[in-house]
Amino acid sequence: MESVVPANLPSFICLIFLGLVFTVGNGGARSLHYTTASKTVNLRRPNSIRQLTQQIHPFHLNDDTVSRISDRANVGLHSRQLDGDHDEEKKMVKKRAVPRTSSSLAITTAIPSEYITVVTLGISMKAPNRSIDDVVSELRNAFAYVLKWPVRNIRVDKISLAGNVIGLYFLKSGMTGSIIHASDLIPARDVLQPQLLKSVQLQAPELNVTNIMVDHGIYIKTYTIPLWTQPFFPYVTAAICLVVLLLLILILYLCCCRMEEKMAKEEDEITNQQIFYPTLKPEMMDPLTVQPDSSPVFIAQSSMPVVQTQPTRVKAKGLLESRRGSNASLTIDLNPSPDTLCWTGTPPKETSGLEFLLSAGNRLSRRDLRNAVKMPITLYEEFWEIPMNHPEKVSVAGSGMKNRYKTIIPNEHSRVILPDEESDPLSSYINANYIRGYEGEPNAYIATQGPMSHTIVDFWRLVWYEKSPIIVMITKLKEKNKPKCENYLPERYGIFGDIEVFVEKIIEKNGYILRHLTLRCHGECLGILHFWYTSWPDHKPPDNPRVLVELIKEVDLRRYKNNGVTPKGPVIVHCSAGIGRTGCFVGASIGVRQLREEHSVDVLGIVCSMRLDRGGMIQTHEQYEFIHQILCEYERELEEVYPTESQLDDAYLTD
Repeated sequence: MESVVPANLPSFICLIFLGLVFTVGNGGARSLHYTTASKTVNLRRPNSIRQLTQQIHPFHLNDDTVSRISDRANVGLHSRQLDGDHDEEKKMVKKRAVPRTSSSLAITTAIPSEYITVVTLGISMKAPNRSIDDVVSELRNAFAYVLKWPVRNIRVDKISLAGNVIGLYFLKSGMTGSIIHASDLIPARDVLQPQLLKSVQLQAPELNVTNIMVDHGIYIKTYTIPLWTQPFFPYVTAAICLVVLLLLILILYLCCCRMEEKMAKEEDEITNQQIFYPTLKPEMMDPLTVQPDSSPVFIAQSSMPVVQTQPTRVKAKGLLESRRGSNASLTIDLNPSPDTLCWTGTPPKETSGLEFLLSAGNRLSRRDLRNAVKMPITLYEEFWEIPMNHPEKVSVAGSGMKNRYKTIIPNEHSRVILPDEESDPLSSYINANYIRGYEGEPNAYIATQGPMSHTIVDFWRLVWYEKSPIIVMITKLKEKNKPKCENYLPERYGIFGDIEVFVEKIIEKNGYILRHLTLRCHGECLGILHFWYTSWPDHKPPDNPRVLVELIKEVDLRRYKNNGVTPKGPVIVHCSAGIGRTGCFVGASIGVRQLREEHSVDVLGIVCSMRLDRGGMIQTHEQYEFIHQILCEYERELEEVYPTESQLDDAYLTD
């Protein structure tokens, strides 16, 4: 077979390219496009007939029919290319022109308007749940049913998406060729029969056909299916939303984990059970040790003169006697031994925390108290020396669920024990300790943690069985979005187990709220006062101790009976953990009483006594300084006691 490719291949390619450009330039303006499923069909070219039949009504043609139509279209196209008589036909009018030749000639331009039936729809063809192909197919089927006409002979001429208009033209039933001639078209006036609109509306109610008329010219627009009308769009949107939701959940989960880790770290720092010795050591002049029978006791020479006396028997008070029932006594020889060795710095590490808490003390006069507030670093050093005395474990098995903080547990010897209930083996346990008051007054206070949701009944049982006249609450329910205490106070009336609580009166005061409550159980009644101190800021002591001084004075006045000597019962004090702010209030209350009775105060001894009863009382050195500020504020209210001249001389000599 001879090759039909020219010898000069580049020149041949250039000629083909110029021919394509010329063809597109001449024919593009006269092309009529119908677009379905994002594909454009040119009705001017005979080859597009096959594409249009396959896209508009593919269900009417089998493969053989499509093949025959395609062959005929190719033959017709080839014959027109070879026949020069068709040149005039290609120069017809550009828009809606009827061929000037006979009706037997093929129509290669737009369908004449008198053959087009325009159908106006009352629905939008851009609806996401309906494609244009579905609308066209349903409309053609409706016309075919009403007119008793084959569906394949009902064709689409043009579509106007803006006006929801579809142009149809009808072919005669005998038309079988792939090339359309003018004689094959049915005039639109012959299609418009009476009651046609109503019949089509009944046949296709979903399309809401509003008008059927002869074409008077509608806007032709190339249509591309929007993305949101694609069948996969809802699934893609749902997948994207799901991914975004999962990312948000993951971010939220990571934030919660980070906050829990931070909270746990802060709690561990606050409730650390180790004893830390200060970096800055207090200055001691010639410290010496006195060797008793057991372990050494640290004594500063400047604070205790050497006196030659016989060994004195000092009876143990408080913890050893009242808690453990021991009658043992300590023998302290105040005469220094000639073999005594001196050392500098803090007491030796071998000194047990119990011995330190039993022996330590630093009594301050009113003037010393005012000076101590001016030098907080000295108070910090003094505070750092005090052992925490946290117990390692509690003896009640399974009581961990009733502790707000796992490291804050009550000391066993002073733990409050509630009456047992048969239904609850842990009913006797509550995280609370008795605290001794001024001059070792037993059970003067009860320090406890803030009630949790499942320990509110235990808290009210504590109030009822201890016959407590006063409750002091020194915490908010939430601080920095962290729960500190459950709201155990009813609005007006509440029942907690067997105990009924009535709120009789609420009085707003400066910095705190006073509630008069009545408790009733098994026919008995108990009146108590509830003080809620709300002025304590987060993670630091208050700036002004004035409000707390007034609260301490009012609580101290109301805790005694009418004779002013006998207390009504222990005062229950709680914050969140029951050691920090609770320790400040209890320590300051004891200090106020001591300052009023003796005109001097031993804050160090008070804190050591409280820590013997409940470990960790007074958590930070700022709280320790704040107790001195409270006492200094109260000291200004006392009557001034001026020292005599000899007392001043003795003080100067001592200094």
